[in-house]
Amino acid sequence: MYMSNMNMSNRPNKKDRLQRETALIQTLRRIRRGAADALRDPRKFLTLALLLPLVLMLWTCRHQVLGYAPGSILTPLYNLAALFMTGTLLLGLPVVLFWLWGGPLRAVPISNNLYRAGFTNSAGEAPTLLNIATDAGNPRVRIYEFYSCGIPLTDWQERCGDLQAAINVTVADIRQGRDNQHILVAAVPGSCRLPGMLPWSPAYASQEEGVVAVGESLLGRVFLDLNVLPHFLIGGSTGSGKTNLLQLILMQLLRQGSMVFIVDFKGAVDYLNRAWCQDSRLVFTPEELTAVLEQFIVELEARKTAFREAGTGNILEYRRKTGQDLSRCVLAVDEFAEVLDKTGASKEQKEQIAKIEAMLATLARQGRAFGMNLFLCTQRPDAGILAGQIKNNLLGRLCGNTPDPELRRMILGDTPAADAVPPDAKGRFITQDGTPFQAYYFDTTLSVHTKEGGAG
Repeated sequence: MYMSNMNMSNRPNKKDRLQRETALIQTLRRIRRGAADALRDPRKFLTLALLLPLVLMLWTCRHQVLGYAPGSILTPLYNLAALFMTGTLLLGLPVVLFWLWGGPLRAVPISNNLYRAGFTNSAGEAPTLLNIATDAGNPRVRIYEFYSCGIPLTDWQERCGDLQAAINVTVADIRQGRDNQHILVAAVPGSCRLPGMLPWSPAYASQEEGVVAVGESLLGRVFLDLNVLPHFLIGGSTGSGKTNLLQLILMQLLRQGSMVFIVDFKGAVDYLNRAWCQDSRLVFTPEELTAVLEQFIVELEARKTAFREAGTGNILEYRRKTGQDLSRCVLAVDEFAEVLDKTGASKEQKEQIAKIEAMLATLARQGRAFGMNLFLCTQRPDAGILAGQIKNNLLGRLCGNTPDPELRRMILGDTPAADAVPPDAKGRFITQDGTPFQAYYFDTTLSVHTKEGGAG
């Protein structure tokens, strides 16, 4: 019985066998990648080509190398030793070079660090670093390609902190590689951080219609493209910078020629600048909002007819085909809880709110192709305030800092990125695709149409 237990304890278990098997497979893959790279790279191919004359020279000079005279009784043994040595060099040295060329030298230390951090699969295997490349659009960003060892993308995103500590980087993006077994991590050196404040400059503005710049991420400038995501939900606590971000967006759209309507039932104290009154329309009451939304619906139907007659599918095609400079219609609601909250409302007020909700839902469903865009800001977009038929069509999401993790998930959805915004970072936001960025600070005391200086 004792001997049986000893044999069982000495027998390698399945977990150890899997680890050895994976290590062997990864080593062979690395050698294969190095061999393929050597065939593509002329310098590496030349290095291999020089090995053959080096080995032939060694064989020719084997007497001097091994220190023996030809004709000795031990000559066959010396020749056998020389043959073994040259054969080892001829076969082994290329394999060593292929291994060195097949992946970064940091692969083993990084895998060991991931193992120490517990970043492993159920068999105890850490991911393998396959390659490190410089991002074409941003020289300071490195793209780390990993063989995931069966660890899914969601686990990588949830354990981003362990990954950053193991590699000593600040991760900007984690996404799927060429298949489900490969993960791409975009990162900058661990010393890099997002700035605390970024003053706006007109030089940051996009020249493409419907595209606005909102801030800087670790990967570079962050833009919102209304041609792709036409409606946005902007959330965050009081003081997080929601209103300043909204003003930054609206300012750029005004400069592009959009018609902007700003709904603010708090008295529009953030829009007292004369430029906002001149260049946009301010809406202060439910009656005014109802009238504006009715105008939007009428305009929506008119554009449907015009686009159908012109045979175009969206506003950009309509402009190109007809030559008409059709403006975007942008409706921005600053703190829409003040608009849609039915708490304590009378029957007539509830009917009016229901009418407003219905028209907002129509614009959210149908406005994209016709250049009619919605921006809804709030502290808490719960179901009691924002109906699902509206929220589900607000595919663009920008979440500012908030101490409530449930609120972050309410804004962004159920994604690991919801925890990426520090609760005390003013002006820090995260997009629906998980990109944290520092929003530009727009000086609202300057004109909306200022061409120079700190504001656009």
